[in-house]
Amino acid sequence: EIAEDLSASYPNVEIILGDGTDQDILIQEGIENYNAFVSLTGVDEENIIASLYALQQSVDKVVTKVNREILLGIFDSLGMESVITPKRVIANSILRFVRSLGNPSISDVEALYRLANNEAEAIQFKVKNGSKAVGIPLEKLATRDNLLVAYIIRNRKLIIPTGQDSIQPSDQVIIITKDKYFDDIDDILR
Repeated sequence: EIAEDLSASYPNVEIILGDGTDQDILIQEGIENYNAFVSLTGVDEENIIASLYALQQSVDKVVTKVNREILLGIFDSLGMESVITPKRVIANSILRFVRSLGNPSISDVEALYRLANNEAEAIQFKVKNGSKAVGIPLEKLATRDNLLVAYIIRNRKLIIPTGQDSIQPSDQVIIITKDKYFDDIDDILR
């Protein structure tokens, strides 16, 4: 019934009813031609085994859901790079809300993601007129330590900044930092 509902809801998507950990089904469905494989069962071990099989079949992008964070330590040695845990997804959502994403008058943060076992954050800011960071070449901008201006998005174009680039009003700026609690682009300044 669920497969039929999905087929009706998504007519341009091929819905396969079967066990996603069954290698015969995956071969029959052409897993070696997949661009991506996402394993989202409720059983961590099944997700890991199916994802390892997808990697073995040279699938370019493999995403694995794991509920038990204690298993995360094994993924580096297995070559599995994209692992999601529902607990971290929920924690990041709560963190974004708590950090005032729901109230733009308090915060200019548009997106926030925890990285490297919560040791760093990637934060996307919307730059307002009057920001102290505007118009200064990045090489001359006095930023805090342990911070990287990773991207500038201007007029829907992605800029990988050099020292000569500068932040402008209405830019979206993505920074990576080990510091926490930045709510405004000016918080990156010393």
